[in-house]
Amino acid sequence: VSSPLVLHQAKISSSLTPIQQQLAVSSFVRSFHSLSMHRSEKVEKTPQEDDIIMDDEEMGQEKKAESITIEEPKVKKGEAREHLQFQAETKQLLDIVATALYTDKDVFIRELISNASDALEKCRQAQLQSEVKVDQGDLPLQIKITLDEKRKIFCIEDTGIGMTKEELIENIGTIAKSGSKAFIQKLKDSGSSDTANIIGQFGVGFYSSFMVSENVKIYTKSFDPDSPGYCWESHGSGSYNIYEAEGVTRGTKIIMNLKDRDKEFSMRDTVERIIKKYSNFVQYPIYLNNSKVSTLDAIWLRKPQDITPDEHKRFYQYINRSGGEPLYTIQFTADVPLNIHSLFYIPSENSDMFGSESSAPDINVYSKKVLIKAKHREVLPEWLRFLKGAVDSEDLPLNISRESLQNSPLVRRINAILTRKVLQFFKEQLKEDREKYVKFYNNFHGFLKEGILRDYLYKDEIADLLIFQSTNSEKYISLKEYVEQMKSDQKEIYFVVAPSKQLAVGSPYYEAISNKGFDVLLLQDARDEAALTTIMSYDDKEIKSIESADIEIDSDGTALNEGQVEDLVRFFKSTVDNCQGLETTRKLSGTPAIIKNPDTSITRHMKRIASKGQPLDVTPQTIQVDPRNPLIISLHKMIGENPDKAEVVANQIFDHALISAGLIDDARYLLPKLRE
Repeated sequence: VSSPLVLHQAKISSSLTPIQQQLAVSSFVRSFHSLSMHRSEKVEKTPQEDDIIMDDEEMGQEKKAESITIEEPKVKKGEAREHLQFQAETKQLLDIVATALYTDKDVFIRELISNASDALEKCRQAQLQSEVKVDQGDLPLQIKITLDEKRKIFCIEDTGIGMTKEELIENIGTIAKSGSKAFIQKLKDSGSSDTANIIGQFGVGFYSSFMVSENVKIYTKSFDPDSPGYCWESHGSGSYNIYEAEGVTRGTKIIMNLKDRDKEFSMRDTVERIIKKYSNFVQYPIYLNNSKVSTLDAIWLRKPQDITPDEHKRFYQYINRSGGEPLYTIQFTADVPLNIHSLFYIPSENSDMFGSESSAPDINVYSKKVLIKAKHREVLPEWLRFLKGAVDSEDLPLNISRESLQNSPLVRRINAILTRKVLQFFKEQLKEDREKYVKFYNNFHGFLKEGILRDYLYKDEIADLLIFQSTNSEKYISLKEYVEQMKSDQKEIYFVVAPSKQLAVGSPYYEAISNKGFDVLLLQDARDEAALTTIMSYDDKEIKSIESADIEIDSDGTALNEGQVEDLVRFFKSTVDNCQGLETTRKLSGTPAIIKNPDTSITRHMKRIASKGQPLDVTPQTIQVDPRNPLIISLHKMIGENPDKAEVVANQIFDHALISAGLIDDARYLLPKLRE
């Protein structure tokens, strides 16, 4: 019996990750083919039992020493003490639960408070039944935690349903509550990614107390008026004692003698911090050393119309760890096909202006109001990390320690449901209050565009949320609104990347589109262009940059003929650096020349990053000239009359085209040429 356990403990204590520890536990458990219920039998009192059970004189001394902080009921005089043992397999499994199952010792307080809250709720339900008589019915339903730092004692008690002797044997260490075969089967199933929700089926939470305790006592009395009080005590080594006790109040009281290395859990500040982290929304009052711990109401479980603005403000400030009020509140509840309660807030300002990918989302995941994981990354996609709030679901597939979600299709389904609800909310806000939506958009548009670039599944839905300024409008418009106001002869959606509207309409690439009266979306930076090029089309209309638009301007008048154009081709290629060719275009109405298909703003942005601040080298480009432009006609004439001057002019035209295309970041080097 001991050899496998020692071996297993050695493996667990090695430098394993939490996930590896969980797998080790599952592997160990699967090695058992059966698990028997607790075996209740009288055995001879052992030296170990003497360490647990004190005689009457010692009990009186203990009572006197603890009377200031912790009251402990007395063992009933003359009462026989039953010493019971677990079977070998259960003993080993208990050791795993107490020493290797949990990755964070703090959670033992969460587990004990959850058990106490469940007991209180059961008692409340019993009190509602007229045919059920509840002992000491006037007791307030509450949880009381008492700490004795000097003696390293942690005590938690509730006035809940309590337990009989039979229930103590059956329920404490619910390792065997569901029956041997059923329990082992659930453990085997929990190693699968398809596992169903296992929380509440294993009931191993109480045994987390042995992570930090030398020994544990439980005093309990059932709500049944005819049931006596009992004491259960154990070192957590696989055996325990049960005997009747006097002066036990209805409910359950757990007294833990902490290990030296875990004495911090007898300190008020430590325990209060843990309560507020994990159990801040338990519905029953919690008292810590006779002072009520200030907890909050789990408002996400209530109907939206029953929550006041002040309650929203308080919860938002709690979850956001700062002041202020949210810009938007999103509440969603569903019972089928999944049980989900969610409450999200959108801040009034963006605290992550740089869009840091490393920032964790402020979405806390709860199961029945008990915190499972703070700042969870799986219930919403990363690009919605600007949301704050809570998700609570009884259907969450938790691991046996309730410290994290299992990776399963159910988690991905919850993610999809919540994501679409959030996107639908934004779509409604876009229609209902444009001014407020613009404020939201100006703060968080970067995250939406990130979603288009990184999450192809939702790109079309996010596209409906994008809004832009445009050349023909003074207000923000959506893609849907742009398409609705397109002219009958316009077949494509056009955009331009420019830091201002003035620069956009001054672009030579805008001339042909302006001549047609078409509207152009104004984009601010490379992220905007990346998002639109990823969308590619909207409502069957291709999305294009004005730099690649195929729109020509009809115009009569003098123009260079083919032979004269060939002269320009030879002259530019021989005298202008980085000019790899020359073509004619009918896209221009005043500008002499442009660069053909210049790099997109995305490409230029990436080149700037790669250059590490150094000026970008100009790569060979093809220039397009307007053969009707007076300057181009004069240049051709100048080639024959004054070739040196023509060379200066040709270089000047080419440089201006590069600047218009955004291919030159620092134009100061052109000043000497301009003076020349």
